Amino acid sequence: MPFATYAVKIDWNNDGDFLDAGEIVTNACMKVTYWRGFQDEFGHAEAGGCRITLRDTDGTYVPENAGSALYGNLVPNRTVCVNATYGGTVDIVQNNPLAAGGLALIVVDGTNFTIDSYIQIESEHIHITNIVGNTLTIERAHFGTAAAAHVLNTPIVDLFPLFYGYIDDIIPAPGPNEQRVLISCVDGFDQLRRMKVSLEIDTTGLYSGVKLGAITGIIYHTLKNAGWDLTKIRLDDGLETYPLVYAEKESCLTLLQQVEASEFGFLYVGGDGLLNWEDRHYRLTNTRCTTSQYTATVYGHIKPISALSAIRNKVTITAHPQTLVAVTVTIWTLQDTGADSPMLGPGESRTFIAHYADADGHPSIAGSVLTPTIAGADDDYHAFSDTAEAGDDLSANVTVTALIDGTSRWADRSEITITNDGAVTFYLTKLILRGRLYKEEGKLEVVSEDATSLADYGVREVDIRLPFYQHSTQMQGVADNMVYTYKNPVPKYEIDLTNRSTAILAEILKRRISDRITVQAATLNIDDDFFIEHVRHEILMGKEQLHKCWWQVSKVDSRMYWILNTSQLGSGYAFPTVLGY
Repeated sequence: MPFATYAVKIDWNNDGDFLDAGEIVTNACMKVTYWRGFQDEFGHAEAGGCRITLRDTDGTYVPENAGSALYGNLVPNRTVCVNATYGGTVDIVQNNPLAAGGLALIVVDGTNFTIDSYIQIESEHIHITNIVGNTLTIERAHFGTAAAAHVLNTPIVDLFPLFYGYIDDIIPAPGPNEQRVLISCVDGFDQLRRMKVSLEIDTTGLYSGVKLGAITGIIYHTLKNAGWDLTKIRLDDGLETYPLVYAEKESCLTLLQQVEASEFGFLYVGGDGLLNWEDRHYRLTNTRCTTSQYTATVYGHIKPISALSAIRNKVTITAHPQTLVAVTVTIWTLQDTGADSPMLGPGESRTFIAHYADADGHPSIAGSVLTPTIAGADDDYHAFSDTAEAGDDLSANVTVTALIDGTSRWADRSEITITNDGAVTFYLTKLILRGRLYKEEGKLEVVSEDATSLADYGVREVDIRLPFYQHSTQMQGVADNMVYTYKNPVPKYEIDLTNRSTAILAEILKRRISDRITVQAATLNIDDDFFIEHVRHEILMGKEQLHKCWWQVSKVDSRMYWILNTSQLGSGYAFPTVLGY
């Protein structure tokens, strides 16, 4: 059977590449299994994972083996990359030898070359740093100082990114005949789950009137504040504009999944390690989703998946709208006063974390905050030579660094640094913050249901909290769309393919989440289009040379959607047309 060339690499020394000794583990690899995709059509993606089995005759990959050349580096969170190369050739555009570290351009000669422009891939042969169309920029240093450019005329493409993630655990598995090591890995979703994020506030106030995926949007800023590598994202701009968005020390993944539910889109990590955000129009407009990319003819290798659990015929959505109060009030007061007043010596500084609260002491969020000042009766701070304010007034010696906007201003708190710029010690006897708070206007709830589905399948209800919504019109649109889409069972199947031909192997390697394919299965009278929702692959190296995959697919809606400013209502369609939400 045809078999691809696989590269399994681990950045053991954590220096950002796979170029050091022992970091290409392909020759020791016996088996690779990886998976990713959605738990259900309207739910969230699961964290992708990978299991790598290595042959380890000398204990190289045993973490406790002090004699291993990798000792001390066999730890979790090391980067893992699995790629495949299969078919095709490359030709040189610039034929002159280049100095190490220079760049050369090559173009691909091969009909199956389908790498997208945003993918950065490392293989055993080349390091691609940029891809535009069929022109690739490669890092010349990989070929040494004297190598001529023509060494690239070798069959090394297509290149397929299969998995990119991080080691979760390394488990030695000694056996009677040979020793193995099992390396379990997770993709970036696991990191997002552990990251805590607070959305910082810019000079315009809270995130308001913004979309989701654009460079000014919620997803981008969430990832930025969480420390995610911003070169590893592919984001649609999104469709909705959100009046008010904030987050305080929340799980990054939880926040992103709230965004996902709000937009009715899809969020997942691909085989290249990029975080993908597909808004709800992606599958209605993208070519790989509107046109079948492959026809899979299966003979017995298909299994129905129960669709009843995915029915939703009653949807309740709740939000808690908030409005910005027009009056400026005291939103925080330093509690240490009188005998407990903080003492600052000459040149000394102290930082206070000011958590906002309303007049009743309830935690609140602020739309605007004023820098503390001293102005007669409206003094925001006092500094005296004694705690009773009976001595010298030293307030003029106070320097306030209140990072009200920017790097240290969040929705529910600010950092205020007080510095004594005088020559004598003072006591800070008063410090307050003033600003405008948001007031919660109560609970807003909308419901959508379908009477026919309720009668046919019973009540199948879901309650969703969408904190970013402030208006019932947006909320009703989400609820109606979910009921309209899932009031009836959506046929789902699992099909499996093996590398029994070159054409099938190419499809196994290139197909990804959201691809539209045609499934033909005579035994079940199926000849329809489906979306790939979940993938699982198993690769057996060595003599077996087997690559098997399982795709979970859901049937494409037979209704034809039209989108304002994009489609013509009813134009040329034999099916009923529906306005795409």
